[in-house]
Amino acid sequence: MVMKVYRINNIVEGYALSKVTIHRLMKNGLFPKPIQFAERSAVGWRSSDIDHWVSTVSSETEARYE
Repeated sequence: MVMKVYRINNIVEGYALSKVTIHRLMKNGLFPKPIQFAERSAVGWRSSDIDHWVSTVSSETEARYE
């Protein structure tokens, strides 16, 4: 199975979050930590981690309005 990895620009474009917001959320433990690619300084996020984060945020938002 191939693991899909998002780079920060993919997340910015796909989820309407700024880079600053992503880093702020990570600092506060509210956004998944990235993984580092082997032998490179590049990082990315597993699509499964982002999908889980989105579903968690969506559930919490829905619960506020029930």
